[in-house]
Amino acid sequence: MPLSQTTRNFQRFQIFSFFLLLIFVSCGEQSGTPPGDDPGQQEMVNAPEGIITLEEARIDFELYSKRRAPLIRQYEDSLLRAEGVDSAFAVARYVAFDYANLKQYMQYIEQEAQKAGTDISSLRVYFGNNPESGGHVHPRQNTVFLVPAAQPDKERDEQFGIYIRPDGTAGYLSLDLQPVKGQGSGMDQDGMERSEAAFLSLPTAPATLQDGGSLIMNFGGSAPPPHN
Repeated sequence: MPLSQTTRNFQRFQIFSFFLLLIFVSCGEQSGTPPGDDPGQQEMVNAPEGIITLEEARIDFELYSKRRAPLIRQYEDSLLRAEGVDSAFAVARYVAFDYANLKQYMQYIEQEAQKAGTDISSLRVYFGNNPESGGHVHPRQNTVFLVPAAQPDKERDEQFGIYIRPDGTAGYLSLDLQPVKGQGSGMDQDGMERSEAAFLSLPTAPATLQDGGSLIMNFGGSAPPPHN
């Protein structure tokens, strides 16, 4: 008995739907996205250790404003008066880094550390003060800069700032950011065990940071408070 036109159309529709389903499943497998999963859905990230409350941050900021800012302003004002400048010094209250640039920085130091054969174990935030020369937007203002650190000897609980030496290997820095001897061990060239603090009194290695590659980041925008 011949099939009706309606039955043939329905069969064609079923076959067409079956091939569409195959194409959909194939595309899902190639893209790594299981059928039915939302590709825009991201895995939730738990809060890391060290997150403080807004109240704790406010208290820390107020204590800085009471204990540090007046002393800084008093000292800088005395220098300005000695130079004949009749202007009050505005103390910086924060340093801001561009977010996209900071993410690129994190990726960059991880890449360079891996190429140099070391692992970044921490990120130090050093305190600094902008010089009056060099074209700084806020000369004399306090600033911070970021220094990646590594633990070259896994058996010893010592970390050192890192930089890239001219030969492409990891170099290590003392607390005052001077290259140190005993690269990769926590010992000097005589084999004597040294703590990081003791490295401060050691002669620096011939290589300087200018000879190798610095991984230190600065030039965040420091901001004094509004005058009002």
